[in-house]
Order: sequence, then C-alpha cells, then structure tokens
Amino acid sequence: MSVSVGSRRTIFVEASCDARSQQSRILRCTCAPLNYPCQGLDEKIERTSEVSERSKQHPISSTPSIRARVLPAIPYFFLFIACSSQFSFLCTQKRTIRSTLSMREQSRNNMARQNSASRKPQSLAAKIRAALVCKIATHIHTEGEQNTEIPGVSLYRRTSLTLCASSMYEPKLIVFAQGQKRIHCSHATYLCDESTFLLTSVRIPVESQVIVATREKPVLALHLTIDMCTVRDIVNQVNFSPLRIPSGTRGLAIGKTPIDMLDPCLRLLNLMDTPQDIPFLNKQIQQEILYRLLAGPQGDHLRAMAALDEQSHRTAGAIAWLSANFNKPLCVEELASVAHMGISALHHYFWLLTSLTPFQYQRRLRLQMARQRMLVDGVDATRAAFEVGYENANQLNWEYRQFFGQPPLRAVRSRKLSSPDMTTN
Repeated sequence: MSVSVGSRRTIFVEASCDARSQQSRILRCTCAPLNYPCQGLDEKIERTSEVSERSKQHPISSTPSIRARVLPAIPYFFLFIACSSQFSFLCTQKRTIRSTLSMREQSRNNMARQNSASRKPQSLAAKIRAALVCKIATHIHTEGEQNTEIPGVSLYRRTSLTLCASSMYEPKLIVFAQGQKRIHCSHATYLCDESTFLLTSVRIPVESQVIVATREKPVLALHLTIDMCTVRDIVNQVNFSPLRIPSGTRGLAIGKTPIDMLDPCLRLLNLMDTPQDIPFLNKQIQQEILYRLLAGPQGDHLRAMAALDEQSHRTAGAIAWLSANFNKPLCVEELASVAHMGISALHHYFWLLTSLTPFQYQRRLRLQMARQRMLVDGVDATRAAFEVGYENANQLNWEYRQFFGQPPLRAVRSRKLSSPDMTTN
C-alpha cells in the first residue's frame, strides 16, 4: 500500500513481527520523490506481502522461534558449567596437594631431627664398644677366662661354639662386648650379646653355652669381681630410691649396657697400657662402674646384698658358708643359726636368691666340683666322690646321671672324643 504526500510517496507495509502472537505492525518506508521510478520497490513490497501471508498460514515453520535461537546456545552453557567445575576441582586438588606436601616435608624434617638426635648416642656407643672389643682382643689370646694385672678384672674369649656346660658364677659383673652366649639358671634362660651385661650378686650354679662365635668375631667379655665393701660405701654415701623387690631370681640379672658404663670399662682396660696408674686409678674407676650399676634398673640386686639389715644379706652369708662347707653333712638348723634367721625364712629367701633349696644347692656344688676334678684333673669317679662328700661312688654315679644325663665315665670319654670346635665352656 502506498500513499502520496506532497512530492514524496510513503509506503506502508503490514508485516508479521511475531508469528506466535500474530501481532502486526506497520513498517514505514520513505522512498524517493514521485518522479523517481519505483518499479523495483513495488516488486519488493509485493514479495514482502507474500512472505507475510505465508507466515500467517505457517507461523512456526516460517519464522525463527525462541527455541531455535536458544537451543544452539545450550551446549555452550553446559560446557561453561563443566569447565568451571573442573577448574574449581583442579584448584581444590592443588590446595590439597600443597598441604599434603607441606605436611610430608614437615614430618620428614621432624624424623630427620629425631634420627640425628638418636644417631649421636648410638654412634658414640658403637665407637666405645668397638674400642672395647679391640682392647680385649689385644690383651687376651687364649681360650676361656684369663686374669689381668688389674685386681678383680679378668677377660673372657671364645672363638668357637661350645657344648652346654655347668659352672658356678661368683658375684661379678660380666660386660659382653662381642658374640652371643646363652645362660640357663634354674627355670630362666638369658641371652647375652654385645649390648647386655650380666650381674650375679651371690655364688650361683648356672649352665652356659656359646651360640655365636667365630675366629674372626669371637665372644669377648670383661669380668669384674664385685667387692661388697665398696658397694656398701657407695650405698651409704648416695641416697638411692627405696628398694623394690624384683620378680624371679634375685641372684642373677641381665640388663642393657649404657654408655655411662661402657666408658669407664674402656678406661679401666686402658690402665693395662700404663701399669703405673693401676694403684691410683683402679679403685676410682671400679667405684664409678659400681655406682652406674647401682643407679640403674638392676641396682636393687646389689643394694639388697649390701644392706646389713636385709634378709637377702643374711641369706648371702648362709650361701657363702654352704659353699665353703659343701663336702660336709648339711644341717638346716646350723645353717639357719649361721644366717641368724628362722628355718622357714631361710628357705624362702634361699629360694628367692638361687631358685634352689639348701639341699639342692649343696648337691649342685658337689656335682660341679666332682665333674671338675674328673674332667680337668683326671681323678677317677671313686676318689672324686669321696672328696666332694659322697659316701660311695654309686651315689655319685646315680646323681651325676640324673643331672647330666650320663654316668661320669661315659661323660669323660665323650668329652675327650668331642671335636675341637665344640669345646667345653
């Protein structure tokens, strides 16, 4: 539709703008002057009218809808959401990894500090123990126990395994520097190695066996005889904690050797290189070793022996008297009078210290002495039986077979025929 106004012709075209609402509006087109040819424009207007008519008949298919415009943008929206979530997840993971790494680094630094702090005393103990091994190996070249120039100090060496042998341990401190040895006392078994020491507070029968030893690395140990007078002096001068009653056999104990004990042991053996210093420094160093022993966890064993008003000290006196008179007939009443104790108290504390009764202790002493006489001195069984207190050889044979598993004559023959690698202890 066209309208002429003045010198110009204005054309009004009705076209559909929204196919769904079927609303229409008028498009105003200002054309050229009237004398300008408008044939092409009229054709365009006609085509526009035709399109408008078709849109009225088919509005949805002909005109682009909102869904057609929105649907292509949906994948980009979800892609944006996915990228955002992935980015936030990666940021969270990054923070988690950073915190984990920082915690690991902190724990690693703490462990390094602890290892460095714990490595120093261990390395120091290893150095002292290695020096102790060299010192013992330098001054002993024979098998078994050997006395030194220092009073109360002896060295032990064994280069091969041994059979299980019975022996009597005197009150002493044994510091093991190398190798392993198994010690059996009554119903308890102790494993001694280079990190342990063995303490015997009374004379006690034991069975021992070397289980780890070679010519390159023999069993090496330091033996220190304990002087009870020195122990009493230290106990009287130092205010130790009250005595605790240990469980098990109190006559024998085992513990870990601290650095405070290894160092004076090494200094004690260093006196062998300077014999002129022994009379002046020996007593002081031994006092230091005994002090470290009394202040440690196993010090109650010695303190109970040193206390004059303790029942253990009186029982130790009865044990010493029985050890000196083992070849005489035993009278329990006489033994109790020696210890100034009652018979029941004597039995109780005697068992507590040795895990044996007085009669069992005397029997063990007699068998040990008879065995030593036969194996070392070459004495026959009959003579050995009478020397240790038996009335006849048959009684010795019967008790010897019960304790050692074979009669004395067979034991002597098997010991002579044993290989050199399995020597006696």
